[in-house]
Amino acid sequence: MRHISLVLCCACFAPLIVVPAAAEASAGDAMVRAINAARQSKGVAPLRVSMTLHRSSDAYSRWMIERDSFGHRARIRASRGFSRVGEVLAFAPGSTADIERTVRDWQASPAHRAVLFDRAFRFVGTGRARGGFGDRQATVWTVQLGVP
Repeated sequence: MRHISLVLCCACFAPLIVVPAAAEASAGDAMVRAINAARQSKGVAPLRVSMTLHRSSDAYSRWMIERDSFGHRARIRASRGFSRVGEVLAFAPGSTADIERTVRDWQASPAHRAVLFDRAFRFVGTGRARGGFGDRQATVWTVQLGVP
């Protein structure tokens, strides 16, 4: 049986902006580094990148933008190799989101902090999508973590 840690948020979004794959990989790598730096500062082991969590996070970020929706679904679509998964989401106005600020904001939220610093999590995947929000641009992050 899977246990899912979720943090709920709500908002609306509009069309997806296509970003070169190299830029997304670089942003994802930077997000993983920022999360691991925060974890290490609290004495928690760093996370290793999981391609299945990365694909799931990326697909979910794009799904939210494409459907003008922001929030958690009941089931994270990741490998069945994980006995437990967790997720944190972020929404930022504009076409870019400051990664360090996003991680600081998550740390300031008890529910997000509990997921990020959970010692059981060993793997991580990140996804980012950008698109319209009303008459403004927005950036959405999905970070999924897993316990093998």
